[in-house]
Amino acid sequence: AVVSTQSTGQSHVTKPGIGLEYSFLDIRDQFSEDIVSRLGIWTVNSEEPSLTHTLKEISCSESIWNSMVVIVVDYSQPWTLLERLRFWMDKLDKHIQSLKIDASEYRDLCGKLSKSLQEYALPGTEAKEVLLPLTEGVLDDNLGIPIAVVCTKVDAMATLEKDMDYTDAHFDLIQWHLRRFCLKYGAGLFYLNGKESHNTDILYK
Repeated sequence: AVVSTQSTGQSHVTKPGIGLEYSFLDIRDQFSEDIVSRLGIWTVNSEEPSLTHTLKEISCSESIWNSMVVIVVDYSQPWTLLERLRFWMDKLDKHIQSLKIDASEYRDLCGKLSKSLQEYALPGTEAKEVLLPLTEGVLDDNLGIPIAVVCTKVDAMATLEKDMDYTDAHFDLIQWHLRRFCLKYGAGLFYLNGKESHNTDILYK
């Protein structure tokens, strides 16, 4: 899945393509606007077996320490959301296992992810002095790599209400399942639409 987005002040556009794509995002200093780093982005545009195997070409045991996975799903077809997420999580899990990372190194990788969730604090709040254990249901399946789930076309909710009689209760249930799924993997969850850029800006950060 591919999403086209535009950030306030500067455009970062990913256009739909075929197969495996590479692009990058300039990371700017929040005060001077100078480019301080460049983030490489690989995009797998299909679930075809001939393309999902390309994961091994773009991620190895060395690069995984500095990698993040973003899974993009289409909210205009909510009945497919969990199926698509399970598909990609399964592919990701099998790919990580195929890297044959040393057991002690993999424990460190998983520990790094766990600690990052324990240390998380909302923007504008003080850092935590004491790290508490993660609550039940959070990071039950630790793959050792940060993950974000991005739901696009959220503005389709109005169409779903009009054409398919979806109600607030339906959307609440969908959100509950998505949150539960993401908590299981310690994944961030974002909702994007083509009319507002606020969540897009948060995702870039």
